[in-house]
Amino acid sequence: MKKIIYKAEDMHGIRHPAQAMVNTTYHYAALAHKGVLRKYTGEEYITHPVAVARIVRSVTEDLDTILAAILHDVIEDTDITEEDLVKFGFSIETVRIVQEVTNIPKKEDSPRKLRKAMDKARLSLISDEGQTVKLADIIHNLSTIHLAPDKWAKMYLAEKKALLPVLIGGDETLMKKAVALVGEWESAYAVL
Repeated sequence: MKKIIYKAEDMHGIRHPAQAMVNTTYHYAALAHKGVLRKYTGEEYITHPVAVARIVRSVTEDLDTILAAILHDVIEDTDITEEDLVKFGFSIETVRIVQEVTNIPKKEDSPRKLRKAMDKARLSLISDEGQTVKLADIIHNLSTIHLAPDKWAKMYLAEKKALLPVLIGGDETLMKKAVALVGEWESAYAVL
């Protein structure tokens, strides 16, 4: 029997001149999210950060921003810390962007409305690169919003609609796409 060897880029589809670093980052994030499934799709969680990174890659070649997109949920959703990322060898810039997009208040810390207000205030101050990653995150999450319960989807759409105006430093193409998607889904849910 012939053994099939897959290249990491065949698994994630993100192409970049610094391919080895993209592949290493993919493997790091895949291991960090191992065994975790996306809530409404049932897909392996790594599919989400990879999709976010593909969206980011469609508008920039900046390596730190692309790597941060792949890693954007590791601090928030796993036991990995900023220090772990630095020790592993990720650049200070990549780690800074990951930290910027990491939601700081946890569910157990405060009510959702307060957490979202705190996130909005914080996200208004982050770098353009961080805002670009956040826009890509919103765009990808909107691609599966129809799988969520209607009540949750409507709440999510309202939160993102309120958040988008503070992400003005993010990529313009992604901003337009996010605004359009929020509007389309709002219209769809308005008839329910």
